[in-house]
Amino acid sequence: MPAMAGRKVMGHKHVGMFALCLLAHLTLAKGDHSNGFALTSLESLQWRGLTDPCPVGKNPTFDLDDNNLRLQIHHIYGSCSPIRPANVPWPVLALRILQSDVVRENASAVGSYEDLESWVASGQTIGTGNYIVRVGFGTPSSGMFLLIDTGSDITWIQCDPCPQCYKQQDALFQPAGSATYKPLPCNSPTCLQLQSFSHSCLNSSCNYRVSYGDKSTTRGDFALDTLTLRSDDTSLVTVSNFAFGCGHDNKGLFNGAAGLLGLGKSSIGFPAQTSVAFGKVFSYCLPSVSSTIPSGILHFGEAAILDYDVQFTPLVASRSSPSQYFVSMTGINVGDELLPISATVMVDSGTVISRFEQSAYGRLRDAFTQNLPGLQTALSVAPFDTCFHVSSAVDINIPLITLHFKDDAELRLSPVHILYPADDGVMCFAFAPSSSGLSVLGNFQQQNLRFVYDIPKSRLGISAFECN
Repeated sequence: MPAMAGRKVMGHKHVGMFALCLLAHLTLAKGDHSNGFALTSLESLQWRGLTDPCPVGKNPTFDLDDNNLRLQIHHIYGSCSPIRPANVPWPVLALRILQSDVVRENASAVGSYEDLESWVASGQTIGTGNYIVRVGFGTPSSGMFLLIDTGSDITWIQCDPCPQCYKQQDALFQPAGSATYKPLPCNSPTCLQLQSFSHSCLNSSCNYRVSYGDKSTTRGDFALDTLTLRSDDTSLVTVSNFAFGCGHDNKGLFNGAAGLLGLGKSSIGFPAQTSVAFGKVFSYCLPSVSSTIPSGILHFGEAAILDYDVQFTPLVASRSSPSQYFVSMTGINVGDELLPISATVMVDSGTVISRFEQSAYGRLRDAFTQNLPGLQTALSVAPFDTCFHVSSAVDINIPLITLHFKDDAELRLSPVHILYPADDGVMCFAFAPSSSGLSVLGNFQQQNLRFVYDIPKSRLGISAFECN
């Protein structure tokens, strides 16, 4: 179990109109949930403000009190993301976001839900993520931007030497330069916890290998070092003997991040390794990629529950995928119509677009399009099969979607969760069929809402709390 050290607090011209339209639209959408429709400007859902610069004074800020920690989350293509590519038009970025999801879905089309559960348990995980936080490794600490992923357990970073590494924003971690880096022997209890993952021994040292659903992979040494939750040179919390992967052979769609922070439920996941400090409770609010709010929040500790009005639904245990988060969906409202669609749904921050089994998706899509005023159809954009031309559209009533879960918890989706701007003047219905049969709640439908993961009480919380 890692030890927690004492805390140290050391010290384009469219954007204005875009912000006003988006904020007005969000308020109206929430107010109109009672009748199942929201009067919406489809033009306001386009991401034309995506390439605007980060607002002045919106640098990362962190807050620490008692056993609670708040870290800023950035979308990799958000206005304040330090790894966002420069001078790339927003429609290109919108399509890039979808690319890894399409690859992941194609890779996971293994025939059945049971097959996919076995595939996940064998060391595969679902996605690689779109959201980053800043943490530090080693002594002295080296800052890294890591993708966060609730569908993964192992935290890992790229390490030197690295014969096979992708390009990243930060310098490679230097294990030899850290006074607290310790390789793990093969017979150590921590190494043996990798039994659900591919692992081996090399010169008596513990090795790991993880394959993701989009064909990305990482492998290298499984080791211990000091983890620092930090921003730039300001240290907040240190965790000694934190177990992580020091990757020497990494490839895939990691978007320039230095690695991944695994938020899965297993004993090697971040929540378990920091349980002494934070009690295996965390929450997040994922900012939308085009949000006027430049960052979201990753919150650890009991205040992740107490600060917000939260509806809870029980987590569903999975014997073959015990470290991932599943809930029971009991129905879906589309406008005024309740669809009796039930499913066990994986909640995953690393997957972009939510997917349902083919027949369930078909019923959802048909109910939505039947309640939508006539729009000119557009060519489909993978993974979507239902797209519309909206460049000349005026305000229209959008049928809202609410997902119902066990114990009366609800996820109320606004138009920003329901329509995806796949190109300039083209919006697509932002759900897709699952070729594997596994239902997944992706991060596009989670944006600008609060999700609480209470592992000790085996429950997931949903709140309308916004990222501001």
